Amino acid sequence: MLHRGLEAWGKSLHRFRWIVIVSWIMLIIVSGWLSSHYANVLSGGGWDIPESESLKVKQMLTTQFDGRSETSLMLVFHDDQAIAGEPAYIDKLTKMIDFISEVEGIDHIYSILNAAESMKPGMVSEDGHTTYAFVNMNIDEDYAVNLMPKIQERYIALAEENGVRSYLIGAPAMWSDIAVYSQEGLARAEMIVGPLIFIILLFVFRSLVAAITPLLVTIAAVIVGLGLIYLVGSQVEMSVFVTNSALMLGIGLSIDYSLFMVNRFRTELDIHKDVNKAMGIAMRTSGHTIFFSGITVFAAMIALFVVDVPAIKAIAFGAIAVVIFAVLATLTLLPAVLTMLGDRINKGRIPSLLHRKGKPSTFWSKLAKSIMRKPVVFLVISILLMGIFAIPALDMKLNTNDITILPEESSVRTGYELYTDSFASAGTSTNTLIVSLEEGRITDQPYLSYLAALQSKLMAQENMKQVTSVVSFTAGMELEQASAFLNSDPDGWPQGLEPMIDRYVSSDGKTAVLDMTFDTDGASAESQTLINDIRESIIPQSEAPQELTFALGGDTASAIDMNEAIYKGLLPALFIMLGLIYVILVVTFRSLVLPLKAIIMNLISVGATFGIVTWVFASGHGIEIFNATANGYISNFIPLLMLALLFGLSTDYEVFLISRVKEHYDQTGNNEESVVVGIQTTGPLISGAAILMIAVFTGFAFSSMLPIQTLGFGMAVAILLDATIVRLIIVPAAMKLLGRWNWWFPGQKSMEATNLPSRVNVARLHQQEPDRSR
Repeated sequence: MLHRGLEAWGKSLHRFRWIVIVSWIMLIIVSGWLSSHYANVLSGGGWDIPESESLKVKQMLTTQFDGRSETSLMLVFHDDQAIAGEPAYIDKLTKMIDFISEVEGIDHIYSILNAAESMKPGMVSEDGHTTYAFVNMNIDEDYAVNLMPKIQERYIALAEENGVRSYLIGAPAMWSDIAVYSQEGLARAEMIVGPLIFIILLFVFRSLVAAITPLLVTIAAVIVGLGLIYLVGSQVEMSVFVTNSALMLGIGLSIDYSLFMVNRFRTELDIHKDVNKAMGIAMRTSGHTIFFSGITVFAAMIALFVVDVPAIKAIAFGAIAVVIFAVLATLTLLPAVLTMLGDRINKGRIPSLLHRKGKPSTFWSKLAKSIMRKPVVFLVISILLMGIFAIPALDMKLNTNDITILPEESSVRTGYELYTDSFASAGTSTNTLIVSLEEGRITDQPYLSYLAALQSKLMAQENMKQVTSVVSFTAGMELEQASAFLNSDPDGWPQGLEPMIDRYVSSDGKTAVLDMTFDTDGASAESQTLINDIRESIIPQSEAPQELTFALGGDTASAIDMNEAIYKGLLPALFIMLGLIYVILVVTFRSLVLPLKAIIMNLISVGATFGIVTWVFASGHGIEIFNATANGYISNFIPLLMLALLFGLSTDYEVFLISRVKEHYDQTGNNEESVVVGIQTTGPLISGAAILMIAVFTGFAFSSMLPIQTLGFGMAVAILLDATIVRLIIVPAAMKLLGRWNWWFPGQKSMEATNLPSRVNVARLHQQEPDRSR
């Protein structure tokens, strides 16, 4: 039914091709204007898990404490020539702080210029050359992220003018830099990918017009997809990683689909010399395959919505948007353009790239026949090789997005490293313990006494570098005296102390904060063990007053919550993904065995890809090629996203290969010959499509953002493995061994069982594949 509908659409398209083309042009113009603003709706958020303990802590910190805000920065200042307290040092620091004070959204700055005398020594480095300041903002984080690039540029320029090093760090600054480097990386990828794709298409099609056509369709699909992302992003939170991942997939799929459609159209046009008939056949065959391929990728991505991480859902939505428009553009705009061009699709032939007349390549035929002769040998060796590739994945460690995903030249990363190098109390990761009660004040003596004991117990833990609480500001006082002091009128406190107390005691006096600094990475096993110990043993064994409640948040606590959400959603997402793909392939191939084989092949491909990605981007073997530094981890959302993309794209090649095999099998009933013909006819095309995909993904591997580099490299490796070892060796070997069981379907009679001689052989197929050098 679908075959006939697509064929009818292709044959009748010439009557209203201009309506289709003009409609797409109008859509592109509107979407182009919308997509030019998409960067303004991207957010650094979306990584907090709904209803998680770490999110609860974050919300309490920003709503209940006058000394903290939803959006806060830290100013780090270093002068090589002067030390803190000297007039020259104070003068330069004042200039930097005055500049920041005038910036939109700045609420309060707490520095050595206005801090209590007792606080100043802790805010100056041991050598006296570095200090820091707290910068509170009264605007939401998304707005601050978009505001930061202009602020950073002017701020760093001012620091250079004054001969000092000064940086703004913190969450808004980090996500702002991530957005900036993502855009720069995207531009760099486009500069690499664009010319590469064009050159490859020239070699594949050997015609200038045929090479340009897929590029135009790709541009159209991507622009419209980005326009939709902008519309949705203006209403809901959209991660900064959406753009890169969406474009990576959108460009790759659009080029892939266009390649298959243009190739089939040219082939049928050379055979039948009739544009409408050629378009009808191309739509019935390649169009049908593209439609189901798109549904498969859609199914793989929609499964990610069961993972309760908003940023992952946003990335999945971005991918779905570009997949939809890639399919729509290939099945509507591209056929309209091809119908309009007709024979002119072959214009601009390049003589130096043409095939030698009458000399079709025998490589694919020889490869397929060799596999048919020794399927067990090819299958065992290939699976063993893929297993070796997969071994490093056993040591894959996941991490949340932190400062280390930024390139080393990032001002935010430089400032953070200056801060951690200059202050002994500055650890690798920060976590927060909140202690609350319903009635009374947390600074009353019994509770203050408990906080002091808890702080001492926490400081005694391995990997704990610093613990700061309200108790830290009453050093030298007896607890009774300290309680009375903290419960007194702040007007009587030393100047500059109140803002710091407000950071550790809530405005209603019922909640206290203990800031904990670890000397291990936020997602490391040591940090996670420490957080779990605090939750499961330290707090329960601390003899806390019964009325107190506790909540843990921060780097490690958030990482644990996010990892739990990902692991919790992983199996359901995988089962949904596999189930949907299996059903789609059953409908496509009318076989129960082939879809199962395809899923097993995909799992093999995923395992090998994960292993190579871990070996390079976590262990650091050869990572310098990409101008990146390994941090020992893979961003925790990358494997899940890669899994969905790999299943979608791997199945893509499976559909193209098996569809051609089935097309021949339906004519002949000969399984072995059909596999040979399928490899021979689709091998060059799959290789060409794979090279295009690899070019696209490799371009993103050279961007500036570590997660995007990891994803781009991983996808390039996956396509390379899938289009060579898996699709062209393991799959045909398995199909040879399965024999007629490949096509088993309840109620369907095996054509091979009739034992009829083949009606279509490889030699005749060569005759149907015309030489395009004419």
